[in-house]
Amino acid sequence: MEIKALRTKLVRYLYEQVCQLKENFILKRWIFKSSEKTSKKQKLGLFKRQKYQKDRAIYYHQKKEEQSFDKQRKLYIIPTKEIQNK
Repeated sequence: MEIKALRTKLVRYLYEQVCQLKENFILKRWIFKSSEKTSKKQKLGLFKRQKYQKDRAIYYHQKKEEQSFDKQRKLYIIPTKEIQNK
């Protein structure tokens, strides 16, 4: 019984420490990001770049889906020459 109590205390303590480390890390990142001075042009450039990357990812995903659809379609299409020969 005593071992279980010690184990639960240890687990709670470790969990609190991990949560505290997480909060400190997030705060440090936020302070670092807020301390960076970025001009409006840089922010606009970042926004455009992110939009371009997102659009490109969507385009390639659609292209991949079309290719897989074409492959599936080719499996079910019987060429007309084979039909005429039979």
